[in-house]
Amino acid sequence: MFIKNLGIIAGVAASLGASAALAGNVAPAPAPAPIIAPALVDWSGPFVGAQFGGGFADTDFRYRGATPNAADHDSDGLFGGIYGGYDFQSGANVFGVDLAYNFADITGSTECPNPTFTCSSELEDFGAIRGRYGRAFNDILIYGAAGYAFGDAKADAARAGAAPVFLDNSASVDGWTAALGVQKMLQSGWALRGEVAYYDLASSTGAIVADSGDPARSAWT
Repeated sequence: MFIKNLGIIAGVAASLGASAALAGNVAPAPAPAPIIAPALVDWSGPFVGAQFGGGFADTDFRYRGATPNAADHDSDGLFGGIYGGYDFQSGANVFGVDLAYNFADITGSTECPNPTFTCSSELEDFGAIRGRYGRAFNDILIYGAAGYAFGDAKADAARAGAAPVFLDNSASVDGWTAALGVQKMLQSGWALRGEVAYYDLASSTGAIVADSGDPARSAWT
């Protein structure tokens, strides 16, 4: 017991002695630099941007006196445009408004109730005025948006090799929209965003109606 205890004490003393000798010949190590947390991204302020993408639509085609929805069809195509708005941030909560306008070429067609004609439609442009709410995770913003939607569309009934039946066939349409999206803030101050949006441009608020002076056109509603 005595020898073991002595051995332990000697070992500790040797260690202390070695530490004292080293301390006399070597400058003390510098204190580690303090760890600085990265600055949080501030999402508040104005923004502008450009966007592009693809769209899919379910087009409702109505003929007076024909089987309901006899010429309904699917449409698809591309769009591109600009947007801008303003965000306000409170903690991790981000509130904002934005306005967007897009040129579009979203088209589709099918047989008319008279199968010798083809019924077609095109969404020429569309946009929205929306409110936004999101949650910020530093440089990532996940958000939802909803608001008023508007656009211009046209429809035609035509036979192969002949002029369209309805020459004055464009109208303004409007309705509502809702969307989910995510944004990534880049170090340069620019941001990338991706979004999936639903637009309901209802015919009840913007029906495409042909000129009533021509009997052939009056069949269209």
